[in-house]
Amino acid sequence: MDNQKKGSGKARPAGRSGPPQQGKRPPGKKGAPARSGTSPQRTGHSGQSRGTPSAASGKGQKRPTGRTSAPPPKTKTSRVSSLPKKGEAPSLEDRTNQARKMQSRQEARDQNGRRHKRRRKASTRFYSILVVLFAVAIGVTLCMTVFFNIQTIQVQGETRYETEEIIRASGLAKGKNLLLADIKGGEEDLTVKLPYIGSAHIVRQLPATVIIEVEENTPAYAVQMEGGWAVADENGKTLEYLQGQVPSVPVVVGISVTGAPPGYPMEFEDEEQKNKLTDLTKALKENNLIEKTTQMDFTNSSDITVLYDNRITLKCGGAVDLDAKLAMAQEAIARKAPDEQKATIVLTSTQATVRFGDASSGSSSQPSSSPPEEDASAGDEGGSSPESESKRTGENSTLSSVD
Repeated sequence: MDNQKKGSGKARPAGRSGPPQQGKRPPGKKGAPARSGTSPQRTGHSGQSRGTPSAASGKGQKRPTGRTSAPPPKTKTSRVSSLPKKGEAPSLEDRTNQARKMQSRQEARDQNGRRHKRRRKASTRFYSILVVLFAVAIGVTLCMTVFFNIQTIQVQGETRYETEEIIRASGLAKGKNLLLADIKGGEEDLTVKLPYIGSAHIVRQLPATVIIEVEENTPAYAVQMEGGWAVADENGKTLEYLQGQVPSVPVVVGISVTGAPPGYPMEFEDEEQKNKLTDLTKALKENNLIEKTTQMDFTNSSDITVLYDNRITLKCGGAVDLDAKLAMAQEAIARKAPDEQKATIVLTSTQATVRFGDASSGSSSQPSSSPPEEDASAGDEGGSSPESESKRTGENSTLSSVD
C-alpha cells in the first residue's frame, strides 16, 4: 500500500491518455499557453472534442470520420498530355495544332519585327532631317558671311560715263556679298542716275564676279524751257538740261513742257501732243531721217512740218500714217531733191509732191496733183522739163508724186 501510494505520485507514463493536468502545458506543444477554466470544447459531428483526445482513447482507437478526414491527394496534370508518347507517330490533329501554334508565333515575331523596323525608320528619318537642316543652316550662314563676296566688277558696253562712275551708280562694291546684291535695284539706279544709259543688265558670275552690261541712249529732240533746253530720247526720257547752249538735236516747237527732271520722263502740258511727238520721232528714226532733222513744228496740229537738213520742208499734215508719209519723203529726197537745193515736199500716205524753192516765199504755188505725163508734156511745150527749168532759173516748180 505504501509502495502504491509512493508510486501514485510519479508522472504518468508516456503513451497513456488522460486529461491534461491543470496549469501544465500539454505534451508536444512548446510555447503554447495552457488552457484554463471550464470553457466548452468544440465538438465535431460525432459530439467529441476536436482538439483534445478522449480520456478513454488508446492506441488502437480509430479517428472519427467526417470533416476531420484528410482531403484526397491532388492529381498532377501534364501539359504535354496531348503530345504523342515517345515512339508513337503524331496524329493529324496534333500536327495541325502544332503547325498553327508555330504559325501564330511566327506571325507575332514578324509583327514585332515590322513594328521595330518602322520605329527604326522613323527615328532614322527624323535624325537625318535634323542633320540636313543643320548642314543647310551652316552652309547658308557661310555663304552669306564668308563665301561669295564680290572681288571683281566688270563693265561692258560703250558709254560716255567712266567705269568707276557706273560702278558707283549701281550700288555695287567689292567685299559685298554676291548673293545678297540688289541686282534689279542696281539696274534701275543706273538708268536714273546716269540718264544717257538707256538700258542696263547686271549678271552674277560665281564665285565672286559681277558683270555690268550697259547700252548708250541716243538723244532724239530738245524742247525749249525757261532758261534752257531739255534733251530727251525718243521715248520722252529726259537726258540732260542745257543752259545757254543750242542743242545739236532736232528742236521741237509748239509743245509745252511743265517739267523735265533728268533720268525721268518729261512732263507735257498736253498728253496728246506727247503722243504725236513720240510717233513722229519713231517714224523719222525708222526711215533714217532723224539724224539730219533740224526742227519739228507742232504749232498747227493738223499740219505738222519737219525741217530736214535745214533746207527741205516736209509737210506731213495730221499725225496719221506718219510711217508711210515719211517713207515717201525719203524716196522723194533721194530721187528728186538735189543737194543744196531748197524744196518743199507735201506728203500723203500714197504720194509726195515736190516743189523747189523756199516754202516761205510768196511766189510758191499750191502743190499740183497732176500726173507725170502732164508735167512732161508741159515741159515739152516750153522746150524744157520743169526739173531742168528749176535748176536753170531757180524758180519754183512742182514735180509729180513719186511712184
